[in-house]
Amino acid sequence: MNDQDIIQLYWDRNQDAIRLTEQQYGPYCHAIARRILGSPEDADECVNDTWLQAWQAIPPTRPNRLSIWLGRITRNLSLNRLEVRQAQKRGGGHATVALEELASYLSENPVSGSVAPAPDDAAITKEIAVEISSFLRGEKPASRHVFIGRYYYFASIDEIAARTGLAKSRVSVLLHRTRQRLMRHLIERGFEI
Repeated sequence: MNDQDIIQLYWDRNQDAIRLTEQQYGPYCHAIARRILGSPEDADECVNDTWLQAWQAIPPTRPNRLSIWLGRITRNLSLNRLEVRQAQKRGGGHATVALEELASYLSENPVSGSVAPAPDDAAITKEIAVEISSFLRGEKPASRHVFIGRYYYFASIDEIAARTGLAKSRVSVLLHRTRQRLMRHLIERGFEI
């Protein structure tokens, strides 16, 4: 069954929509949640919450690509759960390591050594997100896929290497160089990094 057929089931309020969504996109959404949370139980809860949010949002929403839309919901729910969990205690996991890696790289200016203030303002955060998307569109596919795999899907370097067929050292080098280019891109656009 294709995306539009499943979406139509949601519009018709047919509960088979959830069962078919689970069959078709369950493994994908579980993989996203497990990478971020590290816990199969927490991942299951986030994925179940994803199906609930999909049920509540369709209608009126009509996603163009159901997989991307569901993945985004799962990712956001997982990050929210991780944030709550880490507020209670500082933890590890792929998501924490990846986010700290990127944040530390972008928050410290290698020339002056100064640390930029965290962008608490939602408008600034959105501007940075737009610039990162713009930057990634201009990157070579290999660099873009490795970067997105690491910082959006929170895949480990080993997982990225296995998926892309690149050596782990090559993945690390691509990430390092892409982060450097991203930092230069943001500085050129007037962001204080």
